[in-house]
Amino acid sequence: MDSASLPRILGAITYDLIIVFAIIFVAAQWFPLVPEHLQSSPALMLFKQVYILGISYFYFAYSWQRGGQTIGMKSWRIRLLQNNTGQSEPGQNERNTIGWRQSAIRYSIAIVSWLIVGMGFIWIVFSHQHKSWHDIASGTRLVLLPKT
Repeated sequence: MDSASLPRILGAITYDLIIVFAIIFVAAQWFPLVPEHLQSSPALMLFKQVYILGISYFYFAYSWQRGGQTIGMKSWRIRLLQNNTGQSEPGQNERNTIGWRQSAIRYSIAIVSWLIVGMGFIWIVFSHQHKSWHDIASGTRLVLLPKT
């Protein structure tokens, strides 16, 4: 299978960001219910950040484990596969999905990639295997699915 191109990956990320923002919007509806004198508490602010990161992590990890695709990846015909399976077709083995540990590594390194001006994603252009930093760290790869 061919590797997914950077423009296609960025398209899928754009779709997924819209979905993640909607999920966070719903999940954060309780924030205004916290008493006003606690709103600026450092502990509460840290909790909110961890909570939002946890919600978004769960969206990606659950999607990757349920079939190797988020909604954005489905729209752009991209699938996440384990790197070590050696299979040629992603549909041949449904056990080719990743686990919670690989998901956590992939998600964490992707955040670092964005924080460093997207360098982990731009790495795809320079890598002969067309892999981002989080693909390398988690032992995964993104493949382009054929048109159906």
